[in-house]
Amino acid sequence: MLLLAGALTAPLGASIVNDTNATDVSLHTGEDLLFRVSIQDYQNEASLFGAPLLPTSFSFTLVTAPTDSAVQFQAGLESDNGSNADILPQSLTFQPGTFDSGNYSGPVSTLSGSFSLSSNQSNSLFAGGTAFLVMTDLGGNVTIGLPPYTLTDDLYGSVYGGGLNVGAWTISTFYDPPAAVPEPGSGFLVLSGGIGLFIAATLQRRGRRWFPSKSSRQ
Repeated sequence: MLLLAGALTAPLGASIVNDTNATDVSLHTGEDLLFRVSIQDYQNEASLFGAPLLPTSFSFTLVTAPTDSAVQFQAGLESDNGSNADILPQSLTFQPGTFDSGNYSGPVSTLSGSFSLSSNQSNSLFAGGTAFLVMTDLGGNVTIGLPPYTLTDDLYGSVYGGGLNVGAWTISTFYDPPAAVPEPGSGFLVLSGGIGLFIAATLQRRGRRWFPSKSSRQ
């Protein structure tokens, strides 16, 4: 009931936003930044060199403009259809770094992590050749991005298997605020409606990353 009460008094949230061409995004507590990553290059190389077609590990580094934010992030991998997921047990915090390229050279902040995957996990996550890296803000406000690069350029991923290490490239990025429902009114009908909205919001939250259709997120 406490969960229901919280849901009924939560503010309305916005729908998922395609941020593929954005250079930065402002995140708040509970909000997600999603990167749809492809392992096609790894699979092409694996077929040539006799390595497993599905990787045994996935590593990443997210690069952003320098920040002194103490915000912690949870990182998870989710399959393209949202039916399977793997979450890192430890939270991530910003670390200082340097970046050198044609468009920017100087200090940056980074978030890095690595997933070790069993054969079954790798198959459930990457069977379709792509998966989502989900970065969840665990508390606080922070801006992610390194202009003039887009958010898709800010994530550096790599997959490993059978001695083969190949980069994983980002297809698209999405900003996903928490699902919420309107504040309650009075009376039994309003409460009943609120319960229905809560259930709908919960179902939407579980499937929000995969709708609208996959083709619209390319």
